[in-house]
Amino acid sequence: MKRRKPGLLIKKQTKLATYYFNFNNNLRQSCSFDLLDLSFKKFIMFFNSQKKFLFLIIFTSFIFLLGNFCFAQINTSPKKVEIFVAPAISNLELEKGEVYNGKILLQNKNNFSLPVKTKFVNFDARDEVGGINYEKGEGANWFFLKRKDFALKPNERRIIDFQIRVPKDVSRGGYYINWIFEPQLTVSDKTKTIVISRVSSLFLISVGKRGKSDFKIIETEIPKGARYSFLEKIFNKKIILNSTSFPIYFRVQNNDIYHLRPGGTFEVFKGEKSIGKVSAKKTTILPKKIRKISVDFKSPNCFLSNFYFGKHKAVLTLKAYGAIQKKTIEIFILPLKGIIFIKILLILFLAYFIIVKAKQKKEKRKKLFNKARKKT
Repeated sequence: MKRRKPGLLIKKQTKLATYYFNFNNNLRQSCSFDLLDLSFKKFIMFFNSQKKFLFLIIFTSFIFLLGNFCFAQINTSPKKVEIFVAPAISNLELEKGEVYNGKILLQNKNNFSLPVKTKFVNFDARDEVGGINYEKGEGANWFFLKRKDFALKPNERRIIDFQIRVPKDVSRGGYYINWIFEPQLTVSDKTKTIVISRVSSLFLISVGKRGKSDFKIIETEIPKGARYSFLEKIFNKKIILNSTSFPIYFRVQNNDIYHLRPGGTFEVFKGEKSIGKVSAKKTTILPKKIRKISVDFKSPNCFLSNFYFGKHKAVLTLKAYGAIQKKTIEIFILPLKGIIFIKILLILFLAYFIIVKAKQKKEKRKKLFNKARKKT
């Protein structure tokens, strides 16, 4: 008998396996398509039987959406109410019994009419950074208007005339009044959030002739982030800074009966040479109060400022109504950038020195070797 070749048997087995696999796949696909076709037919039958119910759902949803859209269009209540007043601060020097006539600008920055109520209240300093407290006092009853309450048209700019009548028997000194403008708006929708901005104009009134002002710089402070606190403890130095650019705060006390607006300069010296000078902005200090004045110092020469090492002198000079006050402090500067730069230069110099020395030694060895070879 003839033996069959094993290769032919393997080919037949693989053909049978592929036929079986294709047949199973076709069978599965036909079954899945039949099931899909059946489910789709059932859905069409259900839709035909429930046409009225589905139409009712779609119609009510459309009416609900349309109502919300129309309500949003009809509801014209503003989200934000803004008014503007100028000037924001008025410094007035008046005499006893004087009548002062002034004007103030008020603007409605909205596209709808706005009723406004006004009132006058006395204020005083609440803290050292500019906060104020409202309190009872004299001066608020000196203001007179034709009408205290009025309505502004959309986007209207109105000039309001007012009069200040200083009593004849009033004491010399400062009087501080805040003129407040309060928009009045009624909102039908209680769920709607509306931001109403209340604006005011401050009046700083000095009654009587001023003399030489009386104030004092009582304290200086540099934030810890600009200092090496651990080095200050080790070396018993008062102030050690990590840069020539730093913020500094001065607490200034007003001992006068009038408000002051001291301003001046802050300058840093290395020996007798100035390394930088910045201005200290004018800041209002009410009578018998302390105010914190901040200054940001930056040296004009950015590159050289990284190498200002050692002891420096900083001087603050403030002027107000004929009086001058100076405060001098000693600071020790160790600029971090300069230190890093010098370290890198030293490392590069040492590396260059080592490489040059190594090359010189190598050349000497070569010369000695060549001489010894020639002799031999």
